[in-house]
Amino acid sequence: MIRPNVYCTRCGTANRAQFAFCYACGQPLQNMATASPAPATGNSGSGGYRSHSSQLAPRYLLKQRYRIITRLGNGGFAAVYKAADEQSGNRPVAVKEMNRGGLTPLEIAGAADAFKREAVLLAKLKHPSLPGIYDHFTEAGRWYLVMDYIEGETLEARFDRLGRLRVEDVLLVGMQLCEVLGYLHNCQPPVIFRDLKPANIIVSPQGRIYLIDFGLARLFDPAKSKYSSPFGSPGYAAPEQYDSPQTTVRADIYSLGATLHQLLTGDYPPLRPFEFSPIRFPPMSPLASLGDLIMRMLEMNPDRRPENMLVVARELHRIANQVREASKDAAQQAHKQPSVPVTPGSSFTPRNLSRSPSMPLASGLSGALPRQAVPHTPRGGGPLSNGNVIAPPAGTEFCVFEGHMEAIEDLCWSPDGALIASISADKTAHIWNAGTGAIVQTYRDARKRAMALAWSPNGSMLALGFAGDKRNPETLQVISALSGEQVFAYVRNAGFWNTQADKTISALAWSPDGTRLACGGGEFKIDIFDTRLWRQHITYKGHNSAIYALAWSPDGRQIISTGADDAIHLWDAVTGKNVSTYFKHSSIVSGVAWSPNGQRIVSASYDKTAQVWNAVTGTSLATYRNHIERIQSVAWSPGGTRIATAGRDGSVHVWDANKGTPILTYKGHRDSVSVVRWSPDGKRLATASADKTARVWYAA
Repeated sequence: MIRPNVYCTRCGTANRAQFAFCYACGQPLQNMATASPAPATGNSGSGGYRSHSSQLAPRYLLKQRYRIITRLGNGGFAAVYKAADEQSGNRPVAVKEMNRGGLTPLEIAGAADAFKREAVLLAKLKHPSLPGIYDHFTEAGRWYLVMDYIEGETLEARFDRLGRLRVEDVLLVGMQLCEVLGYLHNCQPPVIFRDLKPANIIVSPQGRIYLIDFGLARLFDPAKSKYSSPFGSPGYAAPEQYDSPQTTVRADIYSLGATLHQLLTGDYPPLRPFEFSPIRFPPMSPLASLGDLIMRMLEMNPDRRPENMLVVARELHRIANQVREASKDAAQQAHKQPSVPVTPGSSFTPRNLSRSPSMPLASGLSGALPRQAVPHTPRGGGPLSNGNVIAPPAGTEFCVFEGHMEAIEDLCWSPDGALIASISADKTAHIWNAGTGAIVQTYRDARKRAMALAWSPNGSMLALGFAGDKRNPETLQVISALSGEQVFAYVRNAGFWNTQADKTISALAWSPDGTRLACGGGEFKIDIFDTRLWRQHITYKGHNSAIYALAWSPDGRQIISTGADDAIHLWDAVTGKNVSTYFKHSSIVSGVAWSPNGQRIVSASYDKTAQVWNAVTGTSLATYRNHIERIQSVAWSPGGTRIATAGRDGSVHVWDANKGTPILTYKGHRDSVSVVRWSPDGKRLATASADKTARVWYAA
């Protein structure tokens, strides 16, 4: 489990627990976790301050009026609670508390100034997207603000849960933020928010946007050349905020651009401040100008950004109107097109595809089969009555492959979804048609047992990992997918200790662009090879046990890996340096997978659970607990909405990636299911089992 963040008492930035200094301002962090808590105080409520954390306990009564219900969050020098106003019919309110514990006199003065400034500002401001303030007071050495309680979730929480948002939703968020920020900028004197980021934006269940946390806001005074202190959140704060000049409305325009960029692309600004990848849409698309607008908002030079929020708002409204018109035109055009008649039963009945003449088999290839593959007619595939294309019921089987004599260890799809490769304890690898089960090629090596395989993104090669022993140091082979000819083989270095090591390769994965191949296994390390020159690129040695699974991030920059030590390692695929190590499960982690947008990771374990968590922060987002035996494989759908897990009990579960709720349970296998893989189009699943069969079935 990832340790909690430590918040800097100088600037409020969230730092990882292992950091010694704040990465935003350089403030030492060593003593923050041990800051002395405020003493417990007597109170008429049933609760009080908890001495170990100095937080208000539920049921605590503030000012003989505000009954604490729960803590909503905290950061820097403040915490926010939900409470009931007992003098106003138990109306729900938000109570913000500033704690002086652990702060120096200078820091206390700065914190008090920010707290009082927020109270004064909010008392003067009136806007539907700003919380109203009801009360402010001190009690037991702490300052309190009482504000509107806003039902909903922060934009940061929504992003953690869903990843990047739809373009239509991003436009709605942008237009509402322009409205409220424009109101602030038009006040006299103008109010500069200075800390716009998803964590400070709440989205109500009705879709209304609210700005929270005005502790960093400033009144613009042309007579002053500087503010007293530089504040802001790294990644979202404009460059000029770090130099401490008096910031203008264009600082908020930069922060809005960073927020919209994150919501559209899924990139997390704090990881690479001031570095934003260009946003490109097709030139003829109504969205082509959206990317240009956001990149102008992110200009390092404030003078090159849009002049004010009104300019940004007008452009967003224009783009939104164009998108709506384009959607209407597309819907009308689709309605006018005639339906194409379909032969009854042809929508999902497998066809017996004719095979081209077999290629001459290379050395090590055999066309002989110990058993015949069985094309399988889908259950429930009766004739169609209305001529329309109808999808088969979820769980419908397309084909059952019975070409192996022993349990199947692994399988993978060809990039075009037409073929499947599978390996077995019978020391064979078959390539077969995903629709009919007809075998295209067979690769044999009587000396070796294949443990893992992976198809290259361009479809030309297969990488195979084998069980290693003293006689066979060559445990990684790359072959041509069509001919079986060897492209590359890796032989471990000689030497006494190396001959004693377990050289088994049990995990393989190509980088998304196909230029690198990662493999790991019994030697407690993961090697990455450059596939253009077939040279060893880097080696990751962070594990202290055998490697069981690994997966590349969609952008090819990071790898997540796991093994028998129960640890999940996130590391840089370019440098080989560890980024984070997580302990999410109570037993062996059998599989890991990234969401297609790279924002989330799912891990599956022998503890019978699968967990979805944020790839940047490690925050757990959902846990699936419906398996009754250990989970042995996990896969994320290409569309990003579903996850499939395979269990030792012979079942395969398809479940909602956002909510962790079950969608479908497939029980077509008669024994433990070892692997589950989505087809490239996300409509089918291929599963393999100890019952010696592989099955392709409909999952959409």
